[in-house]
Amino acid sequence: MVILSRLTAMSKRALAAVEQALTAADATLRRKLDQTGAKRPHVTMVLMRDGTVVMRGNCGPESLTKFGEALQKIGQAHSQSTSH
Repeated sequence: MVILSRLTAMSKRALAAVEQALTAADATLRRKLDQTGAKRPHVTMVLMRDGTVVMRGNCGPESLTKFGEALQKIGQAHSQSTSH
């Protein structure tokens, strides 16, 4: 389980609900992938309004780094497209 937070004011109940829902979603995804024989790296993530990130997945550090780089490129492209 990975939880990163910039702010600590978030309700513990809300965070617990997100963690529970995300864990269930990740389990469903893993089951579906296993059924098809497609055991692929994946990340399931929720970004809360306060910047808290709750994440589940089966990726190692290298894949997570690539994922982070891809998210940065998406964010940059989105910023450029909305600034014109």
